[in-house]
Amino acid sequence: MVEHAIEAEHDGHALAGAHGGEDGGELAGEEVAQVEQLFDDFAGRKSARGRDAAIVAADVLPDGANLPAKGADHLGKDLDDQAELPLDRRTRYRGCGSDAISESIEPLGDHFVTRFSDHTTSGEQRGLRSAHCRAPGCRDSERIHPRAHGVKRMKLPRMLFPGARVALVAPAGPLLERDDLRRAEELVRAIGCEPLLGRHAGAQHGYLAGTDAERADDLNAALRNSDADAVWCIRGGYGITRILDQVDVAAFARQPKPVIGFSDITALLIALTHETGIPTFHGPVARHGLTNFSRAHFERVLMQPEAAGRLARLPQDEHTLVPREHRVVALAQGVAEGPLVGGNLSLIQCLIGTRFMPDLRGAILFLEDIGEEVYRIDRMLSHLRLAGALDGVAGIVVGQFSEMHRRGADGAMGFDRVIGHYLEPLGVPVAMGFPIGHVDDQWTLPIGVRARLDAGAGELELLEPAVRAQ
Repeated sequence: MVEHAIEAEHDGHALAGAHGGEDGGELAGEEVAQVEQLFDDFAGRKSARGRDAAIVAADVLPDGANLPAKGADHLGKDLDDQAELPLDRRTRYRGCGSDAISESIEPLGDHFVTRFSDHTTSGEQRGLRSAHCRAPGCRDSERIHPRAHGVKRMKLPRMLFPGARVALVAPAGPLLERDDLRRAEELVRAIGCEPLLGRHAGAQHGYLAGTDAERADDLNAALRNSDADAVWCIRGGYGITRILDQVDVAAFARQPKPVIGFSDITALLIALTHETGIPTFHGPVARHGLTNFSRAHFERVLMQPEAAGRLARLPQDEHTLVPREHRVVALAQGVAEGPLVGGNLSLIQCLIGTRFMPDLRGAILFLEDIGEEVYRIDRMLSHLRLAGALDGVAGIVVGQFSEMHRRGADGAMGFDRVIGHYLEPLGVPVAMGFPIGHVDDQWTLPIGVRARLDAGAGELELLEPAVRAQ
């Protein structure tokens, strides 16, 4: 028997009523034993018949004796040929044993999934869901990203187009050089759009681009402005977490538009996508020039309503055998798919324990940072692990950790050794060295959009559009 008493239910009726034929009679004693054995099989053990429990189900249920193993439908409706579902012993569902369906069941259409009551949770009904977590450390989450678990399709912002009006804001650090503003405006024009400069974009309040109220006002004005087709942050720095709880998320949900930036802006991007399910864009800030490489990826992701596909790698020096530059190394081989989530490691750590931190189960997590010593990176990854934030990630993309200091007063440790210590035991594909972060040549990555990581090949592919046509 399973560890906890579990009763199968369907819309309030007992299993016998759902499967007992026209009279809905009770199961015979032998059939009860078979059903009990079936639940035992699903709890983690092979059936006595030597087959997966998903296949045995077609034989055990009273009205399923004459149904083929493939396509058996306990409601008498037609299902696609997928009764034999892949099981993954590394994962489990809440209230279930150590085996779980490791791939989402699609399409379900209007078919009902039998719900279960677990007496250890006061009879709370729980439906099977495609989200799963890796044991140990399986945990509930109040917020589950809609696309991460296949619930519904995201609402996409409109793509950037010639003549689009782009709001330029500085919601974090100050612009110490006046030319930063001019370059940002010129860059918007260079891609064929029109700049709308935030009222306080040039303000300064110590290490901030104006007071909290001024920075929040500029950001919210851009989100609310129906004349603004996109919001492009001029720089990162520090300060977005001071105003994150003042951001008008409802305005962004009503009028989805691309929000672009990276570094400190990571917190804003993750929060907006987490709260609304609308993609945001981890890409260059507006005061930086766009290299040909960065521009190509910026336009592929933001100016075309199709999936960007496989992202290009930076070319290596053809005059050097086995060059160090632009090298992508797999720490753990494999291929994984899931929605992209990530950005600056320091900012992701800052979100832990807040309502803005997403559930990363099933996601492709990407990381970058700048100016950190290796021991501090070690500490941040340790925090993510201890908080359970890494439980159930599908794969990890490690970008550039720029200006990193490897040696402190107490000695040194290699960066890849620290990364491997925390990420390799997760048992998922991990690769490092991608063009993400504080570098001139960088990808634009849409947070929330599904991607495929092939760690061995060092490739990342965007599987769906991040923007819609006008």
